[in-house]
Amino acid sequence: MAGPGGLAAVHLHVTGGVDLVDEQDRPIEDLTGDVLESSTAQDVHDEVPGSCDLTLMRDLAWGVDKVRPWVAVNGVRQNLGVYYLTSPDREAGEPRRAQGYDKLWLLRRESGDTYVIPAGTSYLDAIRGVLSDAGVTGRLHLQGDRQATVLEEPGVWVLGGRHTWLHIINDLLGMIGYDSLWADGNGTFRSSPYQALEDRAPRFHLDTGDPWTTVDEHRRLTGEVRDRPNQWRFVRKKDRALTEDDVYVVDHSEGLPAWQVRPKTEYVDAADRDALVAEGDRIVAEDSQAVRTVTLTTTPLPLVHGDVVTVTDAELGLSRARGLAASWRLDLSEMGATMHLTVELL
Repeated sequence: MAGPGGLAAVHLHVTGGVDLVDEQDRPIEDLTGDVLESSTAQDVHDEVPGSCDLTLMRDLAWGVDKVRPWVAVNGVRQNLGVYYLTSPDREAGEPRRAQGYDKLWLLRRESGDTYVIPAGTSYLDAIRGVLSDAGVTGRLHLQGDRQATVLEEPGVWVLGGRHTWLHIINDLLGMIGYDSLWADGNGTFRSSPYQALEDRAPRFHLDTGDPWTTVDEHRRLTGEVRDRPNQWRFVRKKDRALTEDDVYVVDHSEGLPAWQVRPKTEYVDAADRDALVAEGDRIVAEDSQAVRTVTLTTTPLPLVHGDVVTVTDAELGLSRARGLAASWRLDLSEMGATMHLTVELL
């Protein structure tokens, strides 16, 4: 698939394709000639963030084969994720329209029995073990050094709790103050210590007033204010007696009358005080955010999970407004490439 580049065709040359990959996510066949259209999407708030839609002229081993779409802008290639394709509906004489989900999809299966991780196991080894027990292959990369922390007590997920493999992994990551698991463009499983959006450096600046902008004229700003907590108490879950380090309090209600205080208590699985604070700060940031979103259309950007961008748009009253690239869809066909992006402003 190749096209003039969508919005800024005079400046950008965009090509794309789809690879068939093996168990280790290595390319084994170029499917580009059999793909009429492809669309990939990411939503950082979804348990399985990545999905794709492909229109193909041939059959694959649906639910078993994995594909890796890619896009290249001016010769710089970006892989767009590794996906399992579900069996498509078929109509005589029509191409196959298949939907796919990223590798976390297989981790949504229930563990099927009480699952126990012995005390003394490092969190990194514990997560590797869950992936292995789930029968899911692929690389795992955890940033930082907290994954070397060991479980002080056995980790137990009891039968009947409807625990999925992904639930167990994300519980383990939360215990050390890490974000939920995600898979990058190459299919590598990733996570890192929680970092407040305010502390993340923006990767891109989108300025609609720039004469070379690739942002389309159709843009929208929406607002939502939620009735949210303003006082939080986080308590570490443990079998032994609690100490001062096992409780973390955040109070944004100072100076308010009692009737305006909205408390919230959360019991948190945390490996230590640092992890308790990190998870508490993540919940406070999530609860405190009055969400305003900007939706816009642009040429492809090499965004990854958790990226922050800034937006300048005089018509919408925005000047270098920071926000999370919360969701996007990249459509690629012979007509060109277009990215539909939603930014949640801070």
